[in-house]
Amino acid sequence: MFNFLKPKTAKEINLKMIDEAVKSAFRFFRDKEPRKLLNFEKLNQTEQDIIFNELVMTAILAIVFVLNSRILRDEHLPDSPSLRAKLSFLKEMKNQVFNNFLAWYSNFGIDKVYVDLFEKCLKMRFEEYQEDKIRLMRELPREDIYDYEIDNELAHHELCAIQSLVVSSLFHIKRGETSPEDSFVKPYKTWLLVTYGNLKKRVNKI
Repeated sequence: MFNFLKPKTAKEINLKMIDEAVKSAFRFFRDKEPRKLLNFEKLNQTEQDIIFNELVMTAILAIVFVLNSRILRDEHLPDSPSLRAKLSFLKEMKNQVFNNFLAWYSNFGIDKVYVDLFEKCLKMRFEEYQEDKIRLMRELPREDIYDYEIDNELAHHELCAIQSLVVSSLFHIKRGETSPEDSFVKPYKTWLLVTYGNLKKRVNKI
């Protein structure tokens, strides 16, 4: 058991972020307003479970995207032994996210068949959202909001990563039946942006 109050190792920080991300997904899942917008009570149990699982996968992928954004930023800083050590630590965290989550998930007594299925879906979503991010980087105009070229490039990269999470996960939660006018979009996007921002704050303390 690790110390939730003062996580120090890559795994401890990873598990802390996983715990925060899943709790955030659960709070949104239980929120009355999003449920009302989804006509939640009219959905069968399988459909309700799918929504929760998609929220959890999105929250876990937000951790990966936050870490990746930080790694990309630090890779453009002047080289030093301390920076190399920090990058190694961040990459270790990023590489551990899926395995640490699945171990955390299985600790609740979930049958291995369902853990394996969740792992498969998680990896599929990651590949899909990565492809969407690359597509968005080609399609979305870059706004030069910083004085330095690299800062603008990194900001554009992060914006596209967040946008891919929002758009692609919404597609799965709404089973492809959504539009910009959908009243569910705003609270969902707000939840995801807040979750991403909170995770980013924790990573930035490293």
